[in-house]
Amino acid sequence: MGRYVVRRLLQIIPAWIIISIMVFAAMRLAPGDPAMMILGKEASRPEGKAALEKLRHEMGLDQPVYVQYWLWLRSAVRGDFGKSNISGTPVLEMIAGRLPASLELMLVTFLISLVISIPLGVLAALKQKTMLDYSIMAFATAGVAIPGFWLGLALILLFSVTLGWLPASGYTPLAEDPARNLTQVIMPAITLAVYLIATFTRFMRSDMTEVVNEDYIRTAVAKGLSKGRIVIGHALRNALIPLLTVIGVEVGSLFGGVAVIEQVFGWSGVGWLTLQAVYNRDYPVVQGAILMVAVVYTLINFFVDVGYAFLNPRIREQYEA
Repeated sequence: MGRYVVRRLLQIIPAWIIISIMVFAAMRLAPGDPAMMILGKEASRPEGKAALEKLRHEMGLDQPVYVQYWLWLRSAVRGDFGKSNISGTPVLEMIAGRLPASLELMLVTFLISLVISIPLGVLAALKQKTMLDYSIMAFATAGVAIPGFWLGLALILLFSVTLGWLPASGYTPLAEDPARNLTQVIMPAITLAVYLIATFTRFMRSDMTEVVNEDYIRTAVAKGLSKGRIVIGHALRNALIPLLTVIGVEVGSLFGGVAVIEQVFGWSGVGWLTLQAVYNRDYPVVQGAILMVAVVYTLINFFVDVGYAFLNPRIREQYEA
């Protein structure tokens, strides 16, 4: 197991380097001069040319691109992503202030997704080719097809505008007002969870259908074990292993969905911060936020892979041999 963990860690490092190069290149290919954006109208005046050159030198923009990348990477490794072009606030401080909101939204989304999808997938597998099975799979198909932003707007129209039950937008920290935080997180979490519920349900049904036809399940039935013990203690336990891999893959799609849904509901997390920075062409914030999200995504996949290897001895044997 230790050898597997070390090898997976070593595989992450090249991935981080490639991600950093792509993020840096994307920001450099974006239109506009960061120094000119900071100085604003002053940069276009004849007397502002000296100030522009001085600022470009301080920011390292007069250096070759590979030198700029090295300087930025060296600072990023130390946790210094620069300062916002708009507010002058350190980027890491801005991301850290918004990260709890995004993590809370993602955690609630995953909890809702797993609590609903696992029972639905199990029921569909146990009641194959029945009306219940067809209904569950119809919901799963619709859940994958519905655009998240459209569903979010529909929920706002129904529960906020028409019924007035929930606030349409906003974010209140959990520690500040738990009750209000709960009412605000429900709709964005459900909007994100619908796609995950549909995806997890389909995989859970497929895996559970395969497991219940295994020989050891027939043996358990022949021994006279109760149906509940067979389903939960034997079938479900093994069917959850492939689902763990799917969860790791879907983390990436959730990161992308969070940015849009946070904007729709005014949920001021990292996604909302990134989109605001894009609108304002605040490239240091965009660069730092994307890199931070990419690092978190790779780490989550690393822990998912380790958990999968822990549950599946055959994966460990490939590296321990």
